[in-house]
Amino acid sequence: MKTTTCFLFAALAVSSIVSSARAVNAEDYAHEDAFKHLVLSPDGQTIAYSQTIKGDHIVFLQNLNTGKKTGINLESSDKALYRDAAYFWSTSDRFVCQYGGRYYTMDTDGRNAKMTIPYGGLVHNFRDEKNGALLINGFEMSAGTGLGRMNQFVYLPRPFVHRVNTIEGASIGTGLATAGRSPILRVVDNPGKVLSWVATSEGEVLAGTEFKEDQFRVLYRESTKHENWMALPGLDWSDPSSSALGFSKDGNTLYVSRLSPEGTWALYPYDLNTRTLGKVMVGSPRYDLFHPFARGGTNGVSQNNLIYSPKEERLLGVRYNVDMPKTAWIDPEIAAVQESLDQALPGKINSIVSFSDDLQRMVLLSWSASDPGTFYLFDRQKVSLEKLMVGRPWVNPDESAEVKRFKFKNRDGLELSGYATLPPGKKPVGLPTLIIAGGSNRSLWDYDGFTQMFAAQGYMVLNVNHRTRAGLGDEFVKAGDKSLLLAAVNDIVDAVDWAVKVGLADPDRIAVRGYAGMSGLLALLSVQENPALFRCGFVNEPLVDLTKHVDHTRLTPWFYQQAVKMLGDPNTPEGMAKLKSASPALNGKAISIPMLVQHKDDIFGAEWVYSLTRDWAHAAGTNVTFIHDYDEKFGYQTLAKYWQEDLDFLQQHMPAD
Repeated sequence: MKTTTCFLFAALAVSSIVSSARAVNAEDYAHEDAFKHLVLSPDGQTIAYSQTIKGDHIVFLQNLNTGKKTGINLESSDKALYRDAAYFWSTSDRFVCQYGGRYYTMDTDGRNAKMTIPYGGLVHNFRDEKNGALLINGFEMSAGTGLGRMNQFVYLPRPFVHRVNTIEGASIGTGLATAGRSPILRVVDNPGKVLSWVATSEGEVLAGTEFKEDQFRVLYRESTKHENWMALPGLDWSDPSSSALGFSKDGNTLYVSRLSPEGTWALYPYDLNTRTLGKVMVGSPRYDLFHPFARGGTNGVSQNNLIYSPKEERLLGVRYNVDMPKTAWIDPEIAAVQESLDQALPGKINSIVSFSDDLQRMVLLSWSASDPGTFYLFDRQKVSLEKLMVGRPWVNPDESAEVKRFKFKNRDGLELSGYATLPPGKKPVGLPTLIIAGGSNRSLWDYDGFTQMFAAQGYMVLNVNHRTRAGLGDEFVKAGDKSLLLAAVNDIVDAVDWAVKVGLADPDRIAVRGYAGMSGLLALLSVQENPALFRCGFVNEPLVDLTKHVDHTRLTPWFYQQAVKMLGDPNTPEGMAKLKSASPALNGKAISIPMLVQHKDDIFGAEWVYSLTRDWAHAAGTNVTFIHDYDEKFGYQTLAKYWQEDLDFLQQHMPAD
């Protein structure tokens, strides 16, 4: 590999197809990647990718030899952000993208564009069958109330599996496509509360993950001829929770995630012949690596997942996330390629995101927490590395902020960690600081437009993994149970105290931000419980009344059980009293510092959340500014408006200079 490494260094001089960096504004920070989801055709001759610029979403297929490309515009009037999508090839010359909740298919030359059955995640790709057959999750849907318009089969899926013909469907003409359905055949019914399905390399759905309250187990059947699902020994209710991830090529091994003796989720092999669990393949004593709900992704690259070869579905490696994203390659040749790429592109996370069928060509995304990333094409036979395109060409990584991991012990002696985004060009001493009240999952080392935008204006941004955040082991999450979120609030305060103590933060310039739901509630509680600590704060779309949120008619059974465990039981006088005391709208505490509250009034049908927030904000005193005037056409525009208002508010009440 020595000659490969030398050639790769030289190959970096190849010019990009996109423009150089330019000055940025709020929309540039909030805008999703302009180029993303690059995936190679089976023969490695065509590259598919998504181009999303100013709300215009186009999927392109480009011949790598001739440069000729064809594209199709998908749902250009939709308001949603499209960073999350699935791109793959159903046959050697037919491309499939799951985009905006539907599957679209087209030939390599762009002809025969169809829209197939909506919704559902991919279970298996048969490859090279004439009708482009796929196995896709199906979901039961019905009218719902409260938080959404659909029932628990969407918020907590209980999917069945159907076989889809991708060649037939509604043709896509100019403008928006009309919904159509391909011929489908249901092949698996849900025997109970199965959350996800796993198929063999031959497309037999033989395993699934079932839930009960806060436990998970693996169901298995020996062939598709039988419907007698069974719990595997060592993976049932009497054992630590487990979840099915995938099969080996020969079908004799089932890869499962399972709670380890350290209390974190890890990857194990399970021998289906002997019905025994093997030794841990990939694990961490601190981090959950393969949690059924907290899998996550960084910079558009999925994490905590198995990487299979595209055609024969042989396990090549495992991608996971600890302090930083990692990849453990099982295939020694791919491991050698990775080593060479890392030497050629030092200081970056070099994620191989797509392979040709013969594994001779591959696409990698080279990125960091300061760099949204650049896509490259690596050719093993030519030993060449070609720059394809830059994800966000308007971002200059050399001018971006550094993101550093920190750790400290809180008041209870528990070690906490997180990430600090440091303003570029400033000494890390006495910085004006914005601390984030986190969401449900732990923070990751990732490129984040919001933190980069505020760091560019001179603010340090702290994101601490406080209690109640998933991804750091079951005991860590449980440490916040029934604390009415005060354990999380204490951790946020302790993170500020730590940053002040070590000299990073200016104690007189601390602000807090909550971005939605429970995160917004945590920010409000932090301000109410510790008004002297913060100069100001801002939240968007927060929860303000837990007595309305912890409601079995609004939450799925599993999420309702988790909310009761963490917050309290509204069916008991003691539990209801606790919920009221932790609800800003009910506990009577006024906001004594400047607070900005933002909320769209029609978000996802949750008008009751908007109404509660509006009424509370109007009654909370003159320090609270409530804004709800958001009617932008595209998601990034609304996001940019949120962020610009946040920044203007922060600069007014807590200037960085």
